[in-house]
Amino acid sequence: QLMSVSEPCSPSKSFELVDEKWLAVSSCVDLADQNEDGHSDPLLIARLSSTNRKKRTIDLFLSEHEDKLDDYIENLRTFARSTGGLIDDDIRRIVWPVLARHLYKYEHEGPSEPELDELTDDDANAHKEWNQVQLDVHRTLARFPPNIDKDERDDLQTLLTPLIVKLISARRDFNYYQGLHDVFLTLLLVVGKESAEDVGRSLIREGVFHDYLSMTLDQGVCRQLELIYVILSRVDPEIEAIFRQVELGPIFALSWPLTWFSHSLHSYKQIVRVFDAFLASDPLLPIYFSAACILYRRADILTTEREMPFLHHLLGTLPKNLPIDSLVSDALYLAKLIPPLLLKGKYLKSYKETASPISNIAPVVSSISRYAIQAVFVAGAMSAAAVTFYLSRA
Repeated sequence: QLMSVSEPCSPSKSFELVDEKWLAVSSCVDLADQNEDGHSDPLLIARLSSTNRKKRTIDLFLSEHEDKLDDYIENLRTFARSTGGLIDDDIRRIVWPVLARHLYKYEHEGPSEPELDELTDDDANAHKEWNQVQLDVHRTLARFPPNIDKDERDDLQTLLTPLIVKLISARRDFNYYQGLHDVFLTLLLVVGKESAEDVGRSLIREGVFHDYLSMTLDQGVCRQLELIYVILSRVDPEIEAIFRQVELGPIFALSWPLTWFSHSLHSYKQIVRVFDAFLASDPLLPIYFSAACILYRRADILTTEREMPFLHHLLGTLPKNLPIDSLVSDALYLAKLIPPLLLKGKYLKSYKETASPISNIAPVVSSISRYAIQAVFVAGAMSAAAVTFYLSRA
């Protein structure tokens, strides 16, 4: 097993040391794949060698425990979280359904409603959300890996709409939101239709997507987005203070947890890598990963004009060359430094009492339709930032 360069042997639990400790161990440094003379980087060669060794280890483990993988959930979680994740889709096709059956416990904040019988494929097209889901599914062209031909893509798109509608029909209070189709497309691409139903069912019944579907944006995802600022206040107070100074609410990150970054990352390989980690970790890991992505861009933030639209524009689009493994490692380390229970409790309370947190998050989010989140997904555009700037003062 490869050890993260972000993780020292005994992370500090002290609030006073969190900031200093983080700056000392953060692994948010992109490693070039080639030297200036064009030759392969020895680090890349070593990384590939480690990846091959890890793949052989996982393959051997799966073959030895093929019939009782549920008994080895911690081993599978370790594979999924550590460097390289689950390596390839052949492994993911086996492991993701097991991880989904054993999601980390998530305390739902939304109301408890009785389960309904799932719709059949034939009845799904009469559901109130069918047309909206179908519209979004037709927009997924850019999300397919380049090696998928048109016929296969058309088949997958045909399967995707009824898959989503059937699953969200399980409860009366579930309401589809734009971007959920990106999550289910990823599941469909990796594990196929039948397993995608099983994994998706676990995510929306037991996972964090339960609240995203059953609560309004400002009641659900908005409260989680505020936690990004609590994390920043503890590990990089300078960046958090800049955001607060210009009244930059985390609306730029709205799509990140809602889609598990499947709409914001630029390659299929990056997306499935973060899904590995999210399926194997605390439900708040996407929030820690969001904070890690912001901290990775610290230098850009410090050199950008300190006006809300400019910073909104900067952060609204993630760079293509993000060092995903390092960011996953850093997110996991942040979750150790600032455990979720303390983050949602003591630290959030302290932040609200002492930091004068931004108050315009909920009004801005509540002004966005669940079916028009696409406008925020492209919030890197200056016009979108200006609209958000206006809404925050409306």
